[in-house]
Amino acid sequence: MDPTGSGEYRIARSPDEKDALLYVPGAGPTLAEILGLDTKANRIAYGRSQSLFGQPAKYGQFERLDLLKGLGQPPPVKLDPLLKALAESDYPKITYDRLPAQLHIHYLRATEDSVIVAFTIQLENADLVYKDVGGIQQATANIYGRITSIAGRRARQFEDVVTSSFTSQALEAGLKSRSVYQKVVVLAPGNYKIDLAVRDTNSGKADVIRQGFAVPRYPEGELATSTLVLASKLEPLNGPSLFSLFNYGSLKVIPNVTGVFQADQTLGLYLQVYNVALDQATLRPKLDVEYLITHQEQEIARLKEDGKHPLSMLDSQQVTLARLIPLKGLKPGFYELTVKITDHVAGKTVMRKESFQIL
Repeated sequence: MDPTGSGEYRIARSPDEKDALLYVPGAGPTLAEILGLDTKANRIAYGRSQSLFGQPAKYGQFERLDLLKGLGQPPPVKLDPLLKALAESDYPKITYDRLPAQLHIHYLRATEDSVIVAFTIQLENADLVYKDVGGIQQATANIYGRITSIAGRRARQFEDVVTSSFTSQALEAGLKSRSVYQKVVVLAPGNYKIDLAVRDTNSGKADVIRQGFAVPRYPEGELATSTLVLASKLEPLNGPSLFSLFNYGSLKVIPNVTGVFQADQTLGLYLQVYNVALDQATLRPKLDVEYLITHQEQEIARLKEDGKHPLSMLDSQQVTLARLIPLKGLKPGFYELTVKITDHVAGKTVMRKESFQIL
């Protein structure tokens, strides 16, 4: 209830709190008050409502305590087999029914004391079992994640049922691609652990991932960046959007969890730069941004951001860098991508590096 009308809702401990006329003199009397057996002042002072037949059982002290206990409990986990899989995984065991899953975590600043944490899970479609459902070949995976702090306190949990579908004609080509799922949560800076369970409902194969991670802090006034995201798909949306499944502001970004690309593909990169100083003459940042690709410590390619790229935004204290880099002509092997940002107004430099592979 919101008895004060201020927008702050809380659990109502008295049944009279739902009475909109409780504090209006002479309005909304109970039967006991009409008959002169009680007064509204007693209702307000003691939080009790009398009637000719006594108080209903559900308003008893023990019943109300039981109700409060039920309201404070976490919702039950629907994907119970995955919860059991997490408990069993504490002990080593040999299994031949593993579903290989890949997890990648990246961070983007929300405020000084909160960070957007995106968990991206990638599955190879060839590892899933597709069954005919109404003429459509469909695979279904159950995903359950539990995030706990370093003190063992549960910070978040999530569970989802996701599907991958193809027509019979497109199934053969679809088995060569990947399925990607993402969950976005907001956490305070600190150290955490995620326990993740993924299960193919058609085959029964499952995988359990336990991984620790540290959520960074982004202090005000310090030049910093988000995680450098290597993306398999990077494209503009029709308009700005809240952070949701693969939507980062006005861009759709699908991370490449494994960092493996084909030579005929395009590498997408996404990076946010925070606390950029503004030139007081133009009220715009004065940045130099370079993208450097190296192979065995030898420079292969160097690109410079000119601010004209349609996906990049260089006009505020929070700069978004988004770029598509063709990989055509690069030989198979392991490479490193370095993004170097120099803020000439503040006289600071920050760098981010990520490795990738070309098959």
